[in-house]
Amino acid sequence: MSSISVSNKNNRMVKKRGLKLKNLLKNNILSLITFIGVLLIGVVIAGNVSVQNGKVNIDDDLTVYNNKLFVDVSEGKVGVGTNTPSELLNVYGAG
Repeated sequence: MSSISVSNKNNRMVKKRGLKLKNLLKNNILSLITFIGVLLIGVVIAGNVSVQNGKVNIDDDLTVYNNKLFVDVSEGKVGVGTNTPSELLNVYGAG
C-alpha cells in the first residue's frame, strides 16, 4: 500500500493509506477519455476534419479550450497556453 500526506484545515499533516494503483489508473484513463472527447468535439465543430481507419486528420490549425493547446499546421509548431508558438514546442506559463 502507498501512503500520501495531506494537510487538513489546521495545516496538520494527516497520512492517508490505501492509495491503489488501480484507482490511479482508473482516474487517469477517465481523464484521458474526457480530454479526447473534448478535443474531438472542438475539432468537429471547427470543420475540416476527416476520420479514416481510426485516424483523425485535421486540415487547419487546431485550438483546444481557449488556446490551452494550439497546433499551427502551416508552421509545424505546438503551443501550450499560447496561440503564437515561437518554437516547435512553446509552453507558456511553465516554471
